[in-house]
Amino acid sequence: MNEGKLRELVDLLDQRVVRVQSPRPELKVVPFMPPPEPGMDSVTREAMTQRIRDLQRMYQLGWLVRQETFHVPGIELLEDGELSALLQDMERARECIVEGVSFDDAGLVRSRA
Repeated sequence: MNEGKLRELVDLLDQRVVRVQSPRPELKVVPFMPPPEPGMDSVTREAMTQRIRDLQRMYQLGWLVRQETFHVPGIELLEDGELSALLQDMERARECIVEGVSFDDAGLVRSRA
């Protein structure tokens, strides 16, 4: 087939083809949401919970645990930050016992009223 005939055939086909324009997609602006901060993993939570229970038992610090978990049924339901803060308070209470510092002087006795 020569080039002239081929061009003629392409033009003929081009006239017969119905071109359908698809509608443009509707775009929306999505606000940026920062990814959530990763929480404490289960192994770390379990280790912290066990350490709190050990300190509670060994140093009779049940009052401190009850004080800090007044708003929840147990230490397992504390938020990550609350659990970490309780462990820090428990370690501080242990140091107070060893060093002979009163819990009141260390600021560990707080009102929950």
